[in-house]
Amino acid sequence: MRHAVAAVTLLSRGLAALAGFATFFIMVIIAIDVALRFMGSGVPGTLEIVTYYLMIIVAFLSLANLEQKDGMISVDVLFNALPYGARRWVMVFAGTVATLVFAGVCYASFLEAMGHLRSGSYVVTLRYVLPTWPSYFIVPLAFGVATLVSALRTLIALIGSSVPANLRNQMGLDEMFQPAETEASSASGEIK
Repeated sequence: MRHAVAAVTLLSRGLAALAGFATFFIMVIIAIDVALRFMGSGVPGTLEIVTYYLMIIVAFLSLANLEQKDGMISVDVLFNALPYGARRWVMVFAGTVATLVFAGVCYASFLEAMGHLRSGSYVVTLRYVLPTWPSYFIVPLAFGVATLVSALRTLIALIGSSVPANLRNQMGLDEMFQPAETEASSASGEIK
């Protein structure tokens, strides 16, 4: 389990770092393009490079890291009031649904990417032809890693408190696993 969490963490953080670099590169390429336009010519294909590659990287590659850190939008009003066992099963159910949705999007986007690969999709800029088919593989990559993260989170929630705390924390599940004495004291009305 430790190796799986380490591998998924490395992969999700690496993709998030690529998304961060892409964000920086968008800033740099647009700044250079604007500066060069004052001198008469900009960077050829800036719009296409940003649109077909960099924005897709920024939008999707950090998805797995967001899933691992439990950063998705959630409504915790009822969840936090549930006892540990109920929270655990809610996490298993939600994780299973998320894993299936991520896997479905991964599969569908992979089929779409293969269609663009076969057709050799491209866009014509003012000065050159820019192949766009490689950018279609970013989405299945991002959702594939998010599927792995979600499946691992679900497995950890299913196994329960026998998983070491540091692994639960790495997968964003630390709040779900409260020690039994904390629950007992909060159930009896004691203030900590």
